[in-house]
Amino acid sequence: HFKTIADKSLIFELSGQLSDTTKAALDGGLIHTAWELLELATVGLKRTGDYEKIADLQENIAKGFSRANHDYFAAKAYQLAGEYFGKANIEWRSISNYREGGLKYKKEADKTDPKIYHYAIRSMLNQSINCFILANERSKAKEILNEAKILLLNYPNHISYFDELEVIN
Repeated sequence: HFKTIADKSLIFELSGQLSDTTKAALDGGLIHTAWELLELATVGLKRTGDYEKIADLQENIAKGFSRANHDYFAAKAYQLAGEYFGKANIEWRSISNYREGGLKYKKEADKTDPKIYHYAIRSMLNQSINCFILANERSKAKEILNEAKILLLNYPNHISYFDELEVIN
């Protein structure tokens, strides 16, 4: 019933409890459960309009995913933290989180086998590029784009996809 509660103070309290439960799930290795709990807490907090609290939650849990070496989920959470800090007009934290998200997507892509998961790698590298663009680091985005084209050289459809992203200046 968390999604239907109207009392903001209760939403904040329950979001804090969900955050603690998310951390416990992470500590227990329940990565997908942790992500689902984070999403639930975010849905509740969105109803309050407090984007800074949402961003803090995302950033905090991103650090937990990172400590647990789950770079993909860390990247997603950092990217969302960047988005919500942007909505809260806290630009320096937005940029910092987008940068971290970009690094985590790249790290996850680097440890993924391109012979089996080339579509996943393309997606992660694309997200990394987007994060670096949003962090105002176009040179880093361009560097990753060039690396992606080399890494996925044996997959012409991916190369043409990244060729279309050459708008990065």
